[in-house]
Amino acid sequence: MLKKKLGDNVAANPTLPPVDNSGQFLIEPIAVLDRRLVKRNNQAVVQLLVQWVNMPTSEATWEDYDSIVQRFPHFHP
Repeated sequence: MLKKKLGDNVAANPTLPPVDNSGQFLIEPIAVLDRRLVKRNNQAVVQLLVQWVNMPTSEATWEDYDSIVQRFPHFHP
C-alpha cells in the first residue's frame, strides 16, 4: 500500500471536517481574504478568496461572488 507524497512542507490535517447526517460538509465562510476579477465567456466575474470555519487560511478557496451570496445569504462579503 503506497501513500501519496505530500511534500516536505505539507502537513496533513488530522481531523475531518464536520458533516451533517447525509454526509454533506458543514462549511461556513468566516472571512474574505482577497478579491479578483476573472474573465469568463467575455464577461468579468468577481471572485472572493474565502476562508472557511474550522479551516486554516492556507485552505481558503476562490469562489464566485454570486455563488457565495446565493449559498450563504446571511454572509455579507
